Amino acid sequence: MQTLRLDFHGVRGSVTCDHAAVADDLGRDFEYFLSGGAPDHFRVALRLAQPQPPPRRRPCLRTARCAAYDDGLVRRVDYHGAACAELDFRTETARIASQDPELLRELGYLLVLSRAGFLLDQKGMHRIHALGAELRGTGLLLLLPCGGGKSAMCLELLRRSEAKVLSEDTPLLSEDGLMRPFPLRLGLCPGEDVSDVPAASLRSMRRREHGEKLLVDLAYYRGRVSGPVRPRLLILGARGAAGSRRASRVEAVPALLASLVAGVGVPQLLEFMWRTDAAGAAALARIALRRFRAASRLLSSCSVARLRLGTDRARNLETLESLVI
Repeated sequence: MQTLRLDFHGVRGSVTCDHAAVADDLGRDFEYFLSGGAPDHFRVALRLAQPQPPPRRRPCLRTARCAAYDDGLVRRVDYHGAACAELDFRTETARIASQDPELLRELGYLLVLSRAGFLLDQKGMHRIHALGAELRGTGLLLLLPCGGGKSAMCLELLRRSEAKVLSEDTPLLSEDGLMRPFPLRLGLCPGEDVSDVPAASLRSMRRREHGEKLLVDLAYYRGRVSGPVRPRLLILGARGAAGSRRASRVEAVPALLASLVAGVGVPQLLEFMWRTDAAGAAALARIALRRFRAASRLLSSCSVARLRLGTDRARNLETLESLVI
């Protein structure tokens, strides 16, 4: 049994796992947050074992990938017999069992981010689905939909500019108006040119719904992680012929409501976020309000631009850099 101790900006947790390869992968995923301290906020236990059958009653939540059952403040989730998970909301203690190491790894990764993200929200630090970077002293956020090219742009920034990265997917916005680092491994599409990345920093991951990902470990870019920075530029990205223009703050409202307030695209397990009890619903309402305030602060402090990304990566980077004066 291996144990990882983690510290996400003051939210401390642990992951225990009885499968060495899964534990090693998660350690590399969360390398930036590895800590020697004792956990006191959440605990996750992962076991390579036969999942227990679901209870014989009506689920409180059903999606295409799972069914969830509540027993007081304990939620049990069945992933169609391939895995089962359980979370006690009172003690923030979770367990996952599966005979598939890849599924155990994926669910463990997402559950850790789900609970750390929820507890960070309560501390006033909110993940936003965006690429966060610091370029020439300017903190910028590039908002793109899932699969829109944030990770590829992040890799291009690391290769061809003096930029520093806060996160390629979910930087943190805190109540003091700063953007804080939340670096994980980079997740790229198979076939991406990684010829300049050392083989020791490369891995792959098979996901249930979205296929395989090519992973680039933090070791590749650890020296390029930025400290806290004040965001000054909000970029609304889309696919098309490469180009850019300045935009109004009003144009950014729909994207912020989705990527920050609603958390669309943020890595998490929604089956462990949506609660049916009154206290859980009230907690989510408070978080939504705090996220809305964070979106308002971001809008008031940032200029806004639109960026179209074409197929020429170097041209895309030049266009992005032209927005930073």
